[in-house]
Amino acid sequence: MPQLQCEEIRFPSADGVHTVAASMYTMPGVPVRAVLQLSHGMCEYVQRYRPMAQWYAQRGIALAGNDHLGHGGTANKGEHGHYGEPRGRYHLLNDLHTMNG
Repeated sequence: MPQLQCEEIRFPSADGVHTVAASMYTMPGVPVRAVLQLSHGMCEYVQRYRPMAQWYAQRGIALAGNDHLGHGGTANKGEHGHYGEPRGRYHLLNDLHTMNG
């Protein structure tokens, strides 16, 4: 069985300060027929979903997701759990839109 492939992606956050860390999981040799975008919960990060990504990728469904502001590879030291005020929630949604594009 081929190994799960993870493409690391980075793009500027809508907050104008951070760089968003994202991942796209696929399985070599398995044609991609759909892409599922993951939006993780609080206190989580995209890499936590690697086992789920493998299950989907084996079935031809790529899994894509980004670490939200204040989470995983997108957070700077001391910022974990904080996605910014006063418009942090809007930046988070705009980052999801960017990942979707």
